[in-house]
Amino acid sequence: MSAICGKRAVLYLAAATSEAAINIGEQTEYSIELEQGLEEVSALGSTWGVHVVSGARKWTAGFRGNFDTASNQLWNAAICDQPLRFYLYPSSLSVTLYYYGTGWVKLGTVIAGGMTSAPKNAVTITGEGELAKN
Repeated sequence: MSAICGKRAVLYLAAATSEAAINIGEQTEYSIELEQGLEEVSALGSTWGVHVVSGARKWTAGFRGNFDTASNQLWNAAICDQPLRFYLYPSSLSVTLYYYGTGWVKLGTVIAGGMTSAPKNAVTITGEGELAKN
């Protein structure tokens, strides 16, 4: 087993459904959340709970990083009126491990900064369909 720290993560994101996903540099933090509904079906008087999967699975992804003033990629993705493709490689040293899917892009923090911090952006993707792992 090899652990990863995320330092070398690479994010690819399309800005339109007809465009290829391109590298969104300087994203320093990332997460992918997978949600699955469960219903308890334990028999009356059971000591331990028993559950079954209910409803559809859902996923979201979040990214934070340095604001790139030379690129309109995140802006164009955020104002697109269709879900877009994304690919996350947790380590650029392993191009065979990645997560991918299609989702709605939200640019929550367009730009932020201050005297003592580098400007950051915050991007979330709400999954539209399956999240896959290669």
